[in-house]
Amino acid sequence: MKRLLSKISVFVMSLGLLAAQVPIFPTPTLASAAPVYTVSRYVTNPSNAYNWGYAAGQAATNNSGPADSLVILDFGEPTATGSLLVNGTSLTTAQIVTYTENFLGGFWAGTPSWPHVTVAIGTNNCGSNVTNATGQAWGNSVNAVNAYIASAGFTSQETAIGANDMEIDWNTASTTRNWVDGYNSTANYRLYDYGDDAGGLYPGNGWTANDVWYVAYGAPKNWPVPEIYNSNCATLDWGPMNQWAVANKSAAINFMGTLTEYAADSSTFTPSQGWTALSNATGQAMTYSTDITWAN
Repeated sequence: MKRLLSKISVFVMSLGLLAAQVPIFPTPTLASAAPVYTVSRYVTNPSNAYNWGYAAGQAATNNSGPADSLVILDFGEPTATGSLLVNGTSLTTAQIVTYTENFLGGFWAGTPSWPHVTVAIGTNNCGSNVTNATGQAWGNSVNAVNAYIASAGFTSQETAIGANDMEIDWNTASTTRNWVDGYNSTANYRLYDYGDDAGGLYPGNGWTANDVWYVAYGAPKNWPVPEIYNSNCATLDWGPMNQWAVANKSAAINFMGTLTEYAADSSTFTPSQGWTALSNATGQAMTYSTDITWAN
C-alpha cells in the first residue's frame, strides 16, 4: 500500500439486520488547534517575490508564522510556454522558476537557521493548455527550483513542490488527469491539489468520485490541501470524499492542510475556521493552514 493509513483507517461494516450492509464510519475526533496560517498569493506582480519571501521568513522568525509552513504562489493557468497570470500577464517557464527562486532567496535572508518553508508553485486546470506536456514541463520546473535550492545551500530550510488548483467546473476529468500524469512522470517532488470537490461524491461535469480522489490523492505524488471556504466544502464535499476513500480505496485521504481565501473575500471562512471545519469532518490534525490574497 503506497501510503500509511491515516487516522480514519477502520470502518465498521455493520447493521446486520439491514438487507444491504452499509459502512459505518467512526465519529471524527476533534483535532488539535489550527496552526498559525501563512500568506499565499494570486501572483500579479512577481517582481515582489523576494519581498514576499523575506516577509514570510520574518513572520516565522518572529513567531507570527509557523516554523514549518506552506506558501502557495499561484501563477495562473498553464500556457504552452509557461503560464498566464490572472491579470493577463504571460510568464515563461524560466521566469516562473526565477521568481520562485527570488521568493526563496528572500525567505532565506529573512530567517535565522530554523524555520522551514515549502513553496508550492501553483497553476490550475483551466484552459486549452492543460495537457500531459504542460504537466511534464511544470514538473521539470519544480525539479529546477529544487536544484537551485541545493546549489544555494538552502536545503535545510526550503523545499519546492508543484501545486494545482484543480476545479470541477474548469475542465474535464480526463484532461485534468492527463496533466497530473504528465507532472508525475517528470517531477521528483509532490503535487498539492488546492482545488475543490464541488458536489462531493457527485461532482458533475463528467467527473466521478474516483476522478476527484485520483487528482487529489490517488496519483503517486499527489496530496490535497483543499479549498475550505465555507462549511459545505468540509461537510458536504471533502468529508464524504474521505469516507468514500475509506470504503473504496481501503485508506482515508491524508489531508496536508487547508486553503482559505479570507484575505481575498472576508465573507468566507477565516483560516482557523477552515482548518477546524475540515479537521472535524475528517478527524485529522493537519500540518498546514494557508490563506490566499490578491495583495501583491
